[in-house]
Amino acid sequence: MSPDIWGLTVLVLFYLGVHACLARSSPRDLDEAAMLPFADDPEVARRVERQTGRSTTGCSCPGRCNNSCEHTGRQAF
Repeated sequence: MSPDIWGLTVLVLFYLGVHACLARSSPRDLDEAAMLPFADDPEVARRVERQTGRSTTGCSCPGRCNNSCEHTGRQAF
């Protein structure tokens, strides 16, 4: 097989693998995971929470999580 066919095969397999992994996640899980990198820097976390209205603590509560919502006790990744 030529290198072009191998490259295309690897690219297609990578795409299918990523798609299969992300298809199992709910939109809420993906949203929580997208906000977690901002939780390490308190100043940036506050700014992101203000601008987006989303919690950076891994909870999908709007704003700062106060453990009084439906997500209480749910483990964040």
